[in-house]
Amino acid sequence: MKLGNLFARSAMVAAALAMFAGTARADGMLGQPVFKTGDIAVRFVGSEAAYGDDLYFFLTVGQFSDAQFLFDNHASTPGEFVDVNDGSLAMGDEAIFGICVRRDGTSPEPGCPSADDIFYSGDGSRNGDGMPHMIVWTRAEYIALTGTDLDALGIGSEFDYIIGFEDILGGGDEDYNDAIFAVRGVTTVPEPVTMTLLATGLAGMGGAGVLKRRRK
Repeated sequence: MKLGNLFARSAMVAAALAMFAGTARADGMLGQPVFKTGDIAVRFVGSEAAYGDDLYFFLTVGQFSDAQFLFDNHASTPGEFVDVNDGSLAMGDEAIFGICVRRDGTSPEPGCPSADDIFYSGDGSRNGDGMPHMIVWTRAEYIALTGTDLDALGIGSEFDYIIGFEDILGGGDEDYNDAIFAVRGVTTVPEPVTMTLLATGLAGMGGAGVLKRRRK
């Protein structure tokens, strides 16, 4: 195999894997989706937001009828626990979280008056401004960044990822501390089957190229 072809295929693999990842930052992964690995549960960590933010778990993007309300960022206390209703989610499926921003100070309620006030987890493609509004830290990253004693809040080591939302359209101050919660039962790595299929497909593309050259 020519060296140039090897580099080209390596670049294809890297690009394909990058589709599953967020943007690397010194303090976490911006726009990183998370995937189910077990029974998903969350604990509230805190908030420094002026606005009221309602945190939800979504089975269907935009559907509040089957979304589960998790926390009100101003009324919840650090360490508060919610077992997520994720029974219909298969292992390896993306777990979608989102916030509804209550700019007028109203009480939490099902639904969200404006689509511009809803921000979902992931790369930002679901958001009105097309920007990511969620960052994912590992437990170690979050402790190093903030000095928060998660154990003292009752947030045990099984909660190995911390998620933070930004609640202002257009990116706001990008501090991602408007609604912060810890999660267990998820990973930032895609399901192994998905990665295997991806690798098989890329390998097949390479094999097809070899056969084509031989036929010539």
